[in-house]
Amino acid sequence: MTTIDVLVISNNHSSRVTYAGALAGYGYEVAETPSFSEAQALLHTSRAPQTIVIDLKFSTTHAGAFIDYVRRTIGRDDIRIVVIGGNRSEEQAVSSVGANAFLYRPVQLDNLVHSLQWKASRSTVS
Repeated sequence: MTTIDVLVISNNHSSRVTYAGALAGYGYEVAETPSFSEAQALLHTSRAPQTIVIDLKFSTTHAGAFIDYVRRTIGRDDIRIVVIGGNRSEEQAVSSVGANAFLYRPVQLDNLVHSLQWKASRSTVS
């Protein structure tokens, strides 16, 4: 079974397939899901991703609860979490519960790829 480099979570189909397709084009093994419940189920398999990209077209509250689940409930500090959103209050909310990076919409693909490569080049999470 292939491991997943990146899991893209977005309830917006167009955004989800755009991000997933672009990352796959860069050679990442990508999975996608429209819901946090499907993402949670995947975290408990041997295919758990190395990085999660969350598109904040979800509510900030739901994204924060999911990030808290990853960090505190199942203790997965090794999974990098990149959030895509639209404003500073969203950035502060998700950063406070453990997001590693926040990218403002519209996202430049090279910025998204750079945020994924950062994990490979650094051993500590800030």
